[in-house]
Amino acid sequence: MNSRLIMLFIKNHWKKFYKKYIYSFDPLSTNLKNTFKALLSLLITFVIFYSFFRDYLLWALLPTFFISQIKVGNSMSSRRMNMLISILIIIILTPVSTISGNSLIVSVLWIMILTFIAFFVTVINQTYSLMGMMILLAVVIPINIPGSFEQGIYRSLSAASGGVISFIIFYLILPIRPQIILNTILGTALDDILDFLNINIKDKKAKGFNFKEINSRKDRALNAIKRLRRFPVMFNLAPRQEGGPIASITAFSESLERIIDDITAMYMSFDLSEEERQRLAPIHSQLSQLHNKTKQKFYDWVKAIKKKEKLPDFIQLNKEIENIQKELIDLRKSKPKGFPKSSWLKALHVLYALKSLVRELSHAYNNCKRSLSFSKDEVTKINFKKAIENLKNNFNFKSEIFRYSIRVAIAAAIAMFVSKYFDVERGIWIVIFVIIIVKSNLGNSIKTGGLRLLGTIIGAGLSTGFVFLTGIHSPVFYTFLIISVFLTIFLMQSPYYLAKTIVITFCVLLIYLLLVSEDYELSLIRIYNTAGAVGLGLIVSYFFWPNKSGKKLRSVIADNFTIEVKYLKTISESFLSDDEKNILISDRNKLENSLKNTSNTFKAAMTEPRKSVVNKEEIYALILHQTRIQQKLDELANLNKQPSGGELRNKIEGNIQSFYNQSIQCLEIFENEIRSKSKPKAIPDLSQSIENIRTRIKELDKSGLIASLPIDNILHLSSYLGVLQKLALEINETNKHIIRLYNL
Repeated sequence: MNSRLIMLFIKNHWKKFYKKYIYSFDPLSTNLKNTFKALLSLLITFVIFYSFFRDYLLWALLPTFFISQIKVGNSMSSRRMNMLISILIIIILTPVSTISGNSLIVSVLWIMILTFIAFFVTVINQTYSLMGMMILLAVVIPINIPGSFEQGIYRSLSAASGGVISFIIFYLILPIRPQIILNTILGTALDDILDFLNINIKDKKAKGFNFKEINSRKDRALNAIKRLRRFPVMFNLAPRQEGGPIASITAFSESLERIIDDITAMYMSFDLSEEERQRLAPIHSQLSQLHNKTKQKFYDWVKAIKKKEKLPDFIQLNKEIENIQKELIDLRKSKPKGFPKSSWLKALHVLYALKSLVRELSHAYNNCKRSLSFSKDEVTKINFKKAIENLKNNFNFKSEIFRYSIRVAIAAAIAMFVSKYFDVERGIWIVIFVIIIVKSNLGNSIKTGGLRLLGTIIGAGLSTGFVFLTGIHSPVFYTFLIISVFLTIFLMQSPYYLAKTIVITFCVLLIYLLLVSEDYELSLIRIYNTAGAVGLGLIVSYFFWPNKSGKKLRSVIADNFTIEVKYLKTISESFLSDDEKNILISDRNKLENSLKNTSNTFKAAMTEPRKSVVNKEEIYALILHQTRIQQKLDELANLNKQPSGGELRNKIEGNIQSFYNQSIQCLEIFENEIRSKSKPKAIPDLSQSIENIRTRIKELDKSGLIASLPIDNILHLSSYLGVLQKLALEINETNKHIIRLYNL
């Protein structure tokens, strides 16, 4: 009995330790754990081969390092499969690559074939892209250091040994499981939102709302959502499809932010004075009950997500919201004595916030399901029929992936020819750098090439100066060598390309100076080879089917804003004639087609099989908000087709038109910023414009106009204001992403 209790105690504490330190959602700690595992793999491999098989030390260390860098964001089983396939392919290709290096023609053709395959496999599955890149780098070196077939076999066995050591360290000793990390992040976000929703309204009767508490809980929930949004970056999820894991997680986090906005609006609108609360007692009591029912539905919604159950039914809740809404309007119409004229709109806004919350929960649930199943479409479950179909569809010059693969293959072949034919010292660097520099579009190639050359110059200068001051075999030299190796592994997945290049150059040159040659000209050779690779890479990128998808993507995003402006101008007409309604339909169809074109251009721009310097998450979020702006414009168009705003709508037409004008101004600013890459400007305060409309309605309420209006008029206006507020939110969110995109 005691032993069982002890085992249970150990098990519970082990689970807590594992969740806190292994399933951490902090990108820094996750990268540190991976770095230490890679170092441990390299250290064990180094000790074994340096002691017993010193001649094949390099061939064991290469796959140990390269395979440790295959950190794709999919399930544990698919990551193991990914690694085992990589080891197997390296074992097969190493002997062939070793003997192919003995012939100039064969080596050029072989590297061209391997490069094309490595980049083209992305059409089968995006997860294979990074794996193909690492395998390619692992076989480039034996091509440049040729030997006999027997030597190739020994190199292959050494590579297998190093790969197995890396496999054991990474996936058998405290493995990091992305799926569980995502569940942890998601669970934290949902718990924090639930805590935000759990503020008890009844306890606030006497003292009113504690807005410090509300803001504190809201900030905690928003921080949890930010961690959720960082997950795709942490695990380098890079799908081409806008419906893939990046898109789903981004869309889900955006939905959660809207849920928080709706909850905030509910609290802000519920902030009635004690006198107003008493006079509005019947409605207020029902609103309190409705708030509690909404919380219960939210519990059910969270439970459905965590246990992967069916989405709870919101129909009854929607009916109750509509019934209370009608009661509130009837109460306002009856003009009871002491009825608070200035507060009934607050209560009406509570109902709209709750209705919006219910609607957003449904959208969020679908995005969440796709987010949680992000590993199902990865390595372990490949639809071979679809893969073969993709291969057929992309094996032609119309396919951007095919052209990109051919482009990199040509660059690698030319680099290999130059390296071998002219017997360039350390020519292997030219081949490797060309493969890295040639990107999926010309703009990326230019940016990456420039950063690579600058980083190499700085890193080479630092290493030369450092060795000159400390000497090769000093304790300071070994200390900095160890630090630079650690930083190299740590920064391999970093988006900071310049810093990564500086550190890698510094580390590689220190290792060469220590193990190969104490020739200080190595730094100059590294710079010359890098410059040659950059020049060759840019020439190939420019003359061989240059893909300017990045420029196209900016252009189509800017075009969307142009069409949205035209659509909004048409909508801003108070009562549309038949001709204007036809124009409205035409504008709407143009916008829908433009957004589809943006989606296709986005897919073309995301053919990059390794991590791009372009921030895919921000671009996708920007496209997502443009789509949501279109949805809000559609809602406004539908409301404008119904001339039920009546006299009240006419009285506030000037305020609404002012909002429209400011919205149009914002969209025109966005278009100019995206098209010209100019620094983001300040946009009009749309929230203040909405507040001006509300103030005007309160003034009209005091005059007694609203009490005499039909219910349909008031409900129509309430819906109208709700859509305007949502449109303002989408425009503000769009502005944030444009600023982030500019600052990258």
